[in-house]
Order: sequence, then C-alpha cells, then structure tokens
Amino acid sequence: MRLWRLLWLLAAVAADEHLRDLEISEGVPVGTRVGFIGDGFVGDSGPPYLIVPVPGSAVDTDLSIEQNTGEIRTKVPLDRETRSSYSLVAIPLSGENVRVVVRVIDENDNAPTFPSPFMSRV
Repeated sequence: MRLWRLLWLLAAVAADEHLRDLEISEGVPVGTRVGFIGDGFVGDSGPPYLIVPVPGSAVDTDLSIEQNTGEIRTKVPLDRETRSSYSLVAIPLSGENVRVVVRVIDENDNAPTFPSPFMSRV
C-alpha cells in the first residue's frame, strides 16, 4: 500500500499535466492498437513511462500498455455498455504527468428488426 501512495503522490505533485484523449470503437479485435501515450503534445520527454491506473478503471485487465514505447492495445474485446472509458496517469522521466483517457465509441450492435421484410406506404 505504501508504494501505491508514493506513486499517487508523484502523480499529484508533478509540475505539469497533459491530457491525452484516445478513442476506440467497441468490439475491435483483441490486440488492436488504441494509440500512443506521447502523441499529440509538446513537452513529453517520451518513454519510458511509469503507469498509474486510476483505481477502478480496469486498465490492468482490459488494456495492455508498453511502458518502453507508450503503445496502448486492447487485451479483451471492449464493450461500451460495460465500460465507456478508461483512465490512467503516465509519468515520463521529465516528471510531467500525462493523464490518458481512452473512450470507447458505441457501435450499433443491436440492429433493428421488422416484423415484415417489406414495408408499404399507406
């Protein structure tokens, strides 16, 4: 528990925090690339990253994060109805926090059905 508190303290006291928003559609195959932690902003010193999942976010069970590259991939099929987002903090050697939010995009997995194959206009 002491290690967790130390990691959380490091995340809380870092001078700057960047936000990295990523999106991925639900139902993509296992192993699909979600994105990279360091893409898209200035000031990231790059990998390696210390990864601190937000408690209860299921990052450890559903996503695979490569600390040495910052690449994020799916470990399981994602379902928007089960979990709409994942959140973690990545801390590069510079100490600047990168708050990463992965949003799961809803896909139409329940197509409408009709009682008749043909519809007529009355």
